[in-house]
Amino acid sequence: MILFIKVIPNAPKNEYVGIRGDEHVFKIQAQPEKGKANAVLIDFLSELLNISKSNISIISGQTSQHKKLKLDGVAESTVLEIFNR
Repeated sequence: MILFIKVIPNAPKNEYVGIRGDEHVFKIQAQPEKGKANAVLIDFLSELLNISKSNISIISGQTSQHKKLKLDGVAESTVLEIFNR
C-alpha cells in the first residue's frame, strides 16, 4: 500500500491528526534533522498499525514534510479503519 503523509515536527506528542486533501497528517515530537523525525514517524506508524518497522519504507520525501511511504504486511482497509477511529 502507498500512503501520502504530511509530517508536522516538533509537536508536543506523536499523533495522527487526520486527512487533508490526499495526505494523512501526523504530528511528530522529533526535530526534523538527521532523519530523527523520519525514525520517530516509522516507529509511531509501526505501533499504530501493528506492523514491523521493516515493512515501512519512505519512497520519497526523506527531507520534506510531504512523504510517500510504502507499507507492506497490512491491508488498506485495515489502515483506513485504524486512522478513522
